[in-house]
Amino acid sequence: MTAEERIVMVARELFLNHGYESVSLRDIAKEADVAPSAISYYFGSKQELYEELFPDKAAEEPTSVQEKIEYAALSLFADMGYERVTIRDISRKAGVNSASISYYFGGKMNLYMTILRVGAERIKERLERQKCHFRNPQDVIHYHIQALGELLVMYPEAIRIMQWELVNPTEPFKEIWNTLYRPLFSDIYCALEEGISRGIFRKEINPRCACILFINMIFNFFTIKGNQMIDGIMGAGGSISQEDYFKEVEDLVMNGILIAEDGGMK
Repeated sequence: MTAEERIVMVARELFLNHGYESVSLRDIAKEADVAPSAISYYFGSKQELYEELFPDKAAEEPTSVQEKIEYAALSLFADMGYERVTIRDISRKAGVNSASISYYFGGKMNLYMTILRVGAERIKERLERQKCHFRNPQDVIHYHIQALGELLVMYPEAIRIMQWELVNPTEPFKEIWNTLYRPLFSDIYCALEEGISRGIFRKEINPRCACILFINMIFNFFTIKGNQMIDGIMGAGGSISQEDYFKEVEDLVMNGILIAEDGGMK
């Protein structure tokens, strides 16, 4: 079942059981196991989702003020970076009073940290549920490739925010990175080290370099995806799907680090 199908199924059930007013986008996202931005990506807003599911009924309430602020801020931070975005920019885009941002989030920095946590917490929850399937280092890498790919598809603004942070890192991002993102990439690094020590992965591999390369292979897809200049250089006849790309990433990573049965590179 695709993310869009899960959203539709969960939203329909929640709206029918609890009514429009009592259901938030966060409720739908949590039950459907997607990031809130995925709902915005596929349907635009809570009201538009409701109207698509129940075209004969009028939505009782528009999107909440808090949700409007979050979506406006997410878009602006991704497009302009933290430093260039002002409270006035956010309030104007969200169509709310500037005081609402302080009321709901306590200021720009806390709002930014709320935005940053969404994707990291989602991927952390997903991997925690899958840890029971981690039988060996290969499983760790396999599930991290899947989870990171899904995060960036459902939360595409994350990659653009990270690009801003690489150029001009902020204190809020450093805190989120250390508490949420760094442990995820440490898992990959530890899996590489374990695989080398157990003779599963090639001993000449540098786990630091391999980990950085792995991360770049994941993120760079979303940096160049849809770039016509890149397609022109490669002579691509059509677009590359996210599913096909991540299959190739996993194939290249695993076949590049595993030891073949004859003892050489697989």
